[in-house]
Formats: sequence, C-alpha cells, structure tokens
Amino acid sequence: MMSAKRQDFSAVSDIMGGIKLPKSVKDHVKNYEIWTKWSEIVGSELSRVTLPTELKGKTLEIHVAHQAWAQQLHFLKPSILGKIRALCPRAGVKDLHFKVGKVELTSSPESTAASRKNSSKENTPVKLSERLEMTLRAIEDPELREVIRLAMCAQKRV
Repeated sequence: MMSAKRQDFSAVSDIMGGIKLPKSVKDHVKNYEIWTKWSEIVGSELSRVTLPTELKGKTLEIHVAHQAWAQQLHFLKPSILGKIRALCPRAGVKDLHFKVGKVELTSSPESTAASRKNSSKENTPVKLSERLEMTLRAIEDPELREVIRLAMCAQKRV
C-alpha cells in the first residue's frame, strides 16, 4: 500500500527561471500581467471600451472604442499609470497612448461569473488572444510551449 505523498507545487516563474527564452518572449510573459489585470486596473466600465494592445518600450498602447473615451482617458492617465505601477510593477510602464481602434466588447463581470458556475472550468476551452498566440509561436520547444499555453489558459479561467 502506497502512502500518500505531499505534492509541492512550484510557481511557473520558478520553473522557467533557468530556461533560455528569446527576449521578446520574456517581455511578453513579464507584461502578461497587464492584460490579465486590465479590468482591475481601469474598472469594469472602462474595460469594456478599452483594450491594451501593445507595450512599445515603456509606453502602453491602448485601443479605445470611441474618440470621446480617448479624450476622457487622457484626464485619467495619471490614475491609470498609478494603478498599473501598483498592480504590475515589473512592467515598467511610463506612458500611455490612447488610439481609437477595435475593442472587442466583453460580457459583464456578473454574467461571466454566472456562466463560470454553470460550466466545468477544466473542460471549458479558452481562446487566447492573438498577442498570446504570437508569444507562444516564438517558443521552439513544443513541450514548453504547451506547458505555457496551459498556464495561460488556467490564468484566464481564474
């Protein structure tokens, strides 16, 4: 009879610490936190009309659904930058650039929470953004790529 062993889990960053990844992949993984915490950074109303699209150097480009929102966001820039620095300090964002562009409207947090309760988290397929798919394609090792994909999908389910 086998005795039950205690399983210790390691953080992904601990596991991947020694792995040599291209700088672009490391940057994407490091800055992924901005995308996962976007709703927390700007709030539920603004997260429905904004979408962070790219980090160019230290400037975060954000697509905004309408010019009127872009204008309003300029007034909120110091507050948004402060939240990004507090919640995602490793990203090193120094400036924001608002650009009118395509923003996929997401469902409300309430309906998302309700749908999560009605479905099994593990069996629900998760669609990763094109940005994340690009990041994954840059990883040559297929096993490592799949492990990172699973981690990204698990993060989106939380």
